[in-house]
Formats: sequence, structure tokens, C-alpha cells
Amino acid sequence: MKWIIGGVLAIASRMKVCVVGYQGDVEEHIQTLRSLRRRDVVAVRARRLSDLDGCNGIIIPGGGESTTIYRLTVESGMYRRIVEMAESGTPVMGTCAGLILISKETFDERVRGHGPT
Repeated sequence: MKWIIGGVLAIASRMKVCVVGYQGDVEEHIQTLRSLRRRDVVAVRARRLSDLDGCNGIIIPGGGESTTIYRLTVESGMYRRIVEMAESGTPVMGTCAGLILISKETFDERVRGHGPT
């Protein structure tokens, strides 16, 4: 399982980076990716399970409540898919509340961590 926390995702040819777009600094993360001015990086807001199709990397931003982001990703089916993608080697980066979601232990019974075991 590959987790990138607070780092930079490696650039592949035509990389689709999905930014989980429920809450937090979503637009800021998308704009940062776009500011790289690389034609081979496509930043996509992911709000539905199907938005994760073809993603080469995932960013779960913060700036909101980890409990809300957790609930919305579980309800949409994205939570399970993100875990499966991470386990198969897709890089996942979390900031703030997103970092809590990808942690192994959240120390909050309302939010189950899904980081490396």
C-alpha cells in the first residue's frame, strides 16, 4: 500500500489526480495542481464514486470536519474504493481532516481510519 502524506505525487504520463470534493480546501488543491502548468497533470474534483475511475492519485483535502467527510465518502461508496485503490498502489495524500481520514488510528470512534495496517 502506498500512502503519500504531505509530499508530492510523482508525475506519470497523463496523470489524473482526483481531489475528493466534499469539504475543505478543495478548490485550493485543484488550483495548486493546475498551477504546475503541466499538460500531463489533470486535476479532477471527485464527488461521486465514478469520478475515481482512472485516477492515478487521490488527494483528500481538509479544512472541514473529518466526521462529515468520512460520512459522505462512506455514503457515496468512495471510502471503500479509496481504500482498495490505496491497497493496490494508488498514491493517496491527505491534508488536515483528510490526513485524519487516511491515518491508521483516528482516536475518534466516529471516524474509522483506513491508513496502512
